[in-house]
Amino acid sequence: MCRMTRRSIFLLGLSAAPLGAQKGFAVRKAADKFYGAWRLLEYPRMGVDPIGRLAYDALGRMYLQVIRRDRPRFASGTREGTPGEIHDAWMGSLSYYGNYLLNAERQMVLHHIEACSFPNWVESDQELHYAFEGDNLILTAALDGREHRSVWRHIR
Repeated sequence: MCRMTRRSIFLLGLSAAPLGAQKGFAVRKAADKFYGAWRLLEYPRMGVDPIGRLAYDALGRMYLQVIRRDRPRFASGTREGTPGEIHDAWMGSLSYYGNYLLNAERQMVLHHIEACSFPNWVESDQELHYAFEGDNLILTAALDGREHRSVWRHIR
């Protein structure tokens, strides 16, 4: 290969590198914002002032737990509730864990759910769109033909 061709290839490689590096930087920057634990601030589907935690780690693992704050206690004081108590407890909580993938270009996070309190979501993928507002993470998902929005605060 002649000297001019090698030099041209080298310069072409240098000029293309920043584009790939910028894209990689954007993905890392988005991922860095996700890492850690989040406290639920709002999720209308779970009533006023719900309780929840969400966590993402650097290895691609995640978990989520959401509970209605106003769930009534079982009158028996044991896990053996009435059908109505069991229904309210069931409808007032959701938990799952699994892996996640980020798509920074589409502002989308994919939760691959390994296990879930709702059996239909076991081994399923849930696509959520995200946005950051200060220390808050806003997730929106299309479920049941409607858009569901949750707001999370980063725990430092």
